[in-house]
Formats: sequence, C-alpha cells, structure tokens
Amino acid sequence: MRPLWTWGTGTALLTLMAGACWLLVGCERFVPPAGVQPMIIDGHEFLLELALDGADQIRGLSGRDYIEPNGGMLFVFNRAQERQFWMRGCRVPIDIIFLDDGARIVAMHEMEPPPARSDDPLRTYPSIWPARFAIELAGGTLRGLNLHNGQKLDLPEPVLKPEVR
Repeated sequence: MRPLWTWGTGTALLTLMAGACWLLVGCERFVPPAGVQPMIIDGHEFLLELALDGADQIRGLSGRDYIEPNGGMLFVFNRAQERQFWMRGCRVPIDIIFLDDGARIVAMHEMEPPPARSDDPLRTYPSIWPARFAIELAGGTLRGLNLHNGQKLDLPEPVLKPEVR
C-alpha cells in the first residue's frame, strides 16, 4: 500500500516556499503611526512622537503617568535659540537632550516632576547654547546611554527639512 504523503523533491520545495512566504508576511516592514519618528540613539531604537507646532511643544509629555522605555518626544523648532523646559503638569521623570542646528548635543538633563502642591516656581532646565531640537525620553534613560556634550546624533532626514513643520 502506498502512503498518501511522500517526502519528495516537489514536496520539499513546496514546503520551503510556503515557509519563505510565511516569513516574509511575518517580517513586514514596520511603519510607525503618523506623527511618530523612529530614531536610533547610541544604538537603541526609539519611537518619538513629533512636537512640531506650538501647542504640541507646550504640552510635551505632560499629563502622562508612563512613558514607554523606547518612547519619547522629538521637538523640532523653526530656529535655534536658547531654550528652557520645565515640568509643569508632569507626573513622571523625563530626561531631555538639547541639540543645535547640526544635531550636536548642547545640554542634557534628568528632570524630576515638581511636588504635587507647591507654591515654589517651577525649576527650569536650560539648553545653555542655542538649540533647534530637543528629545524627551523616559526618566533614567540617559544613564543607560553613552552620550556627551558635542556629540552629533543622526536625526532622521525628514526632521531636518524645514517643510516638516
């Protein structure tokens, strides 16, 4: 009696082709949601929300109870100038990296949320030098990255173009 299934050359080829198709479907290119920019920083991939206009830049990451370990926000300003960020309405620690026109780091800070009820003025975190970009990451992320002032980061090409705004 002949078996219904035999492992012949044709069957092996068909199996390999089916497996290859399955792998291709499973490995589709990741397309980030609108308003999110992937970025590699010190070999780590981050998915950064874009803050391109005044309202998004003022709101930033405030009001959040959690920031994904590979999440954050990329602020793109029209021109480089000295900047100050504060933690109004922020409930979680945030790390910030300020970058100049050439995407070189000009300052970095580990920012702590202000006390829930305080009449004290909010602490500000300055860029020290003119900054055109700022990157906010989950608090504590900077400690795991090997970054230093003057280091150039590879900003994604679309972010560098003026028409991004």
